[in-house]
Amino acid sequence: MHSRVHWQTDGDYSAGAPQFPANPCGALTISNTNGAIALQLGVSTIPAANLIVRGAAPCSQGVSFVRDFTILGLLPAGSAGAREITDMYVKKCGIPRTGSRIFIRTNQEIDGWEDGFVQITAVVPSC
Repeated sequence: MHSRVHWQTDGDYSAGAPQFPANPCGALTISNTNGAIALQLGVSTIPAANLIVRGAAPCSQGVSFVRDFTILGLLPAGSAGAREITDMYVKKCGIPRTGSRIFIRTNQEIDGWEDGFVQITAVVPSC
């Protein structure tokens, strides 16, 4: 699934949707060290495109589907491995409580085109 984010008024769409590489985002790891919550997003390779990170407000751990996501920002730069997303999540969604479920979606953007999202979820552990 590809969607066009910006529109051309002249109707010239000679360039089709780009070929997207596989989304490199993997597991969402949440740690709780003496009440300090940290969220890290696993990344298998350095993304070839802008990678948009969206988050949903913390919810009950029994929730399995969330509809409303907010753009948190672009995936922070770095190498393959875990990327810290705590600050960007807390700024838009608030501090998650122990036992709440966090939903994150990521998708890539190239020249105004976006690919389908990858959804990742995890529960905030107790201390």
